Amino acid sequence: METFHAIQLLDEAFRAHHLNYMFNESGEYQEIRVPFGIKNGPSVELRYISFNRHNDLTVMISNLVNDIPDSSRAGVLETCNELNRKFRFLKFSLDEKSNLDVQHDFPESTGDECLGEMAFEIFLRTIRILGEAWPALGKTLYGPEEAKENDGKQKDLMKILDENQDGINIRISKMEPSGSSDK
Repeated sequence: METFHAIQLLDEAFRAHHLNYMFNESGEYQEIRVPFGIKNGPSVELRYISFNRHNDLTVMISNLVNDIPDSSRAGVLETCNELNRKFRFLKFSLDEKSNLDVQHDFPESTGDECLGEMAFEIFLRTIRILGEAWPALGKTLYGPEEAKENDGKQKDLMKILDENQDGINIRISKMEPSGSSDK
């Protein structure tokens, strides 16, 4: 199958920014998946999905949080509404299966000259926004005490990782062949 136009434009921009990503396709759509970690939160994938309608892209994180209990739904919906009022570039929503999703849509009329850079900017904004939003979501989902306890564990882990960053980078660079064609 030929690569869709919007996906080609994202490929060019992401390569220029040395962003690691994965490509996936099905019969009706193609997507680029960009993995990243939310500060003090889970690791997720930002998905750029094209249905081959020129430059129309849906950007989403499916299942940021899975299986939210009925007892927490009202609080999560309220937090989603607060986050949607605070952050204009992403939409937080709760689906029918009680999973929390995050979305952004590009207008189909977005020009070729800017689609790739806009997609990269949305990636950077998503990282920042989710880093800011995660404490509110954690407090709603787990309560203030458990959220604070998890935050402390995450900070301890981050401190260990920071202290060992040089060793981690060396091991990772040895694992990746230079000039790798992995997206």
